[in-house]
This record gives sequence, C-alpha cells and structure tokens, in this order.
Amino acid sequence: RAELDEEGPALIFTITDASGAVVRRLKGENAAGVNRITWDLRYASLDPVSANSAADGKNSGWLVLPGTYSVSLSKRIAGVETVIAGPVQFVCKPLGTPSIPTADRSGLVAFQNKGAKLQREVYAFNNYVNDLRSKLTAVKAALMQSRAATGTLSAQVRQLDARLLAVKRAFSGDEIVARRGESPSPGILTRLNSMTESFYSSTADVTETQKKAYRIATEEFAVQYAEVKAIAEKELPSLYQQLEQLGAPVIPGRLPEWDRR
Repeated sequence: RAELDEEGPALIFTITDASGAVVRRLKGENAAGVNRITWDLRYASLDPVSANSAADGKNSGWLVLPGTYSVSLSKRIAGVETVIAGPVQFVCKPLGTPSIPTADRSGLVAFQNKGAKLQREVYAFNNYVNDLRSKLTAVKAALMQSRAATGTLSAQVRQLDARLLAVKRAFSGDEIVARRGESPSPGILTRLNSMTESFYSSTADVTETQKKAYRIATEEFAVQYAEVKAIAEKELPSLYQQLEQLGAPVIPGRLPEWDRR
C-alpha cells in the first residue's frame, strides 16, 4: 500500500539569480533516453491555481532581468529532494536593439514584481468572493429545507449576497450597464489587466498610465477587501452558527458539529 500511495519520482530544475533567490522551478521529463527542457527566461506565473492546475511549474509570467543565473538539477523521491548536478552559471542578456529602448530595466522589473504581487492578491480575492457567493447559494437551499422559521435569516442572506454582488461589479465592471450598450466604469480587474498585458511581450519602460492604473487599483482594492473581510470573519460565522442551531442541512465546506449524546 505504501508503495502504491507514494508520489512518483521526479527531476526538478531550480533556477536562481545572482543573489541566490529562486526564480523558477521546473519539472523535467523522467523517461528513458535523452530528454530536454527549456526555460523561457520568465518568472513563474502567480495566477491562482486549483486542484486541476499543472504541477510542472511551466506557467509563465514576464521576462526576468538580464544578468547571471544558475541552474541545478535535483531528484525527488518519496518527497525528498537531493541535488545531483549543478549549480551551473549562465548569462541572460537581451538580443538585438529594441524598437523602444529601455532606460531603466531594473525599475521596470521592480514595477512588474510589484504589479505581480497586486495581481496575485486581486485574483485570489476575486476567486474567494466567488466561493463566498457559492456558499450563500447553498445557504439559501439549506434555509428552504430547514424545519424551523427562517424569515429573518433569509433576509440576512439576501443582503449579504447583494453586498458581495456589488463587490464583484467593483472588480469586473457593471455587466447590467454593458448589456445595454453603455460603457461601464472600469473595474479593478480591468485596470489591472490593462496595466500588466504589456509586461508579457514588451520591455519598454513603465508608462505613467500604468503607474496611475496601479495606484487606482490599489486604492479601490483596499476598500473592497475591508468589506469582504468583515463579511467573511464576522457575519458569515454568525450565520453558519445560526444554521447549525436550526438543524438546517450542512453546506459545502462546513464541518458539522458532532455530539455523540
């Protein structure tokens, strides 16, 4: 049983920069014969992952800063990694002359990393709000199947869902306005995506528009984050407790309170 349950062996390539910080980890092919793996000179993507996400580390972000890097090879057996080759140094440098020269490449990468951190938090937050709304949908079903009076709770759930819907529109824009041929105000995700879309293919300096988009997205995100944090940490736990007291059906993600008596 232990042999069947253990994780399969793997080859892991670890790329570090001149300071020793890990830049990328990639899983190599573990097959007979000669195998090859290529690093695309990009950071790893910070987009949210799920149980279905690839575990090979090959989802990419934007280009790294030119400079000296090192790569080492490790084997991973039963969860234990052991370095078997390297580190070997190599130099990453731009080729040719870009149409728009970069005056401050270090500043560009610093802004990209700052933008990546914001993007990571915003995408994760957006997924979290979706999860909360899914739970509230389950709560509505649980209240319908409850054997106790639930009028007050039903109104509370509808109010919470309306507040989370307002948060979703602050992130994605007002779909009601868009469906009627009007242009809604840009949401947080719209500003963020327009700010980062050039990072994947351009090495031009950061524009003032990108800096403004970052500032506005950060300020608006702080407001929505505070709203959802209050709902998640204070109001929903109280709601779940009342559902438990009513003996309503248990919603997904909730551990039922078990008392053997």
